[in-house]
Formats: sequence, C-alpha cells, structure tokens
Amino acid sequence: MKRLEGKKIIITSGPTRARIDAVRFISNRSSGRLGTVVAEEAIFQGAEVTLVAGPGSQRPSIKDMGEGNAEKLEIIDIETVSDLYNVLESRLKSRHSCGYDAIIHAMAVLDYDPVEALNGKVKSGRDCWKLELKKTPKIISQLKKWAPDIILVGFKLETGISEEGLVAAASELIGKNNADLAVANDLTRIDGPMHQALLIDKRGEIIARPQTKKMIAQALCNFLAE
Repeated sequence: MKRLEGKKIIITSGPTRARIDAVRFISNRSSGRLGTVVAEEAIFQGAEVTLVAGPGSQRPSIKDMGEGNAEKLEIIDIETVSDLYNVLESRLKSRHSCGYDAIIHAMAVLDYDPVEALNGKVKSGRDCWKLELKKTPKIISQLKKWAPDIILVGFKLETGISEEGLVAAASELIGKNNADLAVANDLTRIDGPMHQALLIDKRGEIIARPQTKKMIAQALCNFLAE
C-alpha cells in the first residue's frame, strides 16, 4: 500500500496577481514548479490532490504522477488573493464533506495589492505613476480557523539570511498560524533544480535538509505519512 493512499491534500502553488489597470498587473516571482513537484510526489504516493494554481504556474505531468493517476488530480485556477481566499474558505469550511487531511500552502501570495485598479489603460507617456497599495488578508492565518484538525504546512521565503534566522522566521510562522510544519527557503540558495531548504517542526527543530525540489517533496510526503 502506498503511504498516502486514501488521503486528500490541498496544495497551493505559483503566484498571485493584482490588476493595476486594464492591461497591467503586479505579481510575485514564482513559477509554481515546487508546488507541482510536491503534487506529483503526493499523487505518486497514493494521495488525491487538489492543486490551487496561480496564473502561469507549471502543471503536474502524467509521467511524473505515475501511469493511471491522472484522476487523482484536481486543478483549480485562481488569479487574485481574493480568488484564493474564496476557494480555500469554501473547500476547508466544508472539510467534512470534502475530507481534506492536509494543506501545503506553497503559493506566493501578494502581501499588498492596489487600493484602486483603473478601468482603462494608463497612457505610456507618463513620467511617473504612483501606486498606493494596501495589505491583503493573511490567508495562512485563516486556514486552521476554517479547518482546525487539518495538517498545515507553511512556507517561509527569506533572502541572504543565516540558518538561525531561517529557523527563527519559520518558528514564528508556525506559532502565529498554528501550523504543523514550515519549509524555510533562502532565495539565494535556489537555482534551477537545486533548492536548499529546512523543514522546521513545531518544536523549532530541523527535521530535514533537502537540497532539491524533489527531495523537499519526498520529505513533505514522509512527514504527512508519519
């Protein structure tokens, strides 16, 4: 029997966008590749996966999921933070009917979006365009409120920070959001297939040091299986 057979997992992946006029938007830097690799590994291990994917995100391949596993994958496309909020609230508040066991919240969610999006296209002749931004809802802080028993894995991305700093940031994320595990990343240690990360548990201890996206996916699936 596969280790995640019969389990249902939500994975959020890729960027979010916010429109600033009819043709332009702001967004996060994210390809969705890590979320896709995690989804492929979870499905290969027997789980049913709902992948909530941001615009332009990579998608799982049948080859990497394993033959005959395509029916285990549901993809929900979203664009904005509001889209993400509505999808997760709907799915998690009805958890007893959907039966989700875990959520891996890997999506790069905008922390700020424009106070006002213009309807037309701003003329390109402007020398300066000032944008006023407002904070977006902190979605990770809602997840355990919507589904208290679900296993929550959060992600923390920093840049140019020490290992001690990464552990501290991950532990803070866990404490604030009642998460069960955090994946801590440093942007300077991510390059193509290489993706150094730390998996931090609720005790603030490092339980794994994966070096690639594939190894992160395997470590996460091991954690969920245990």
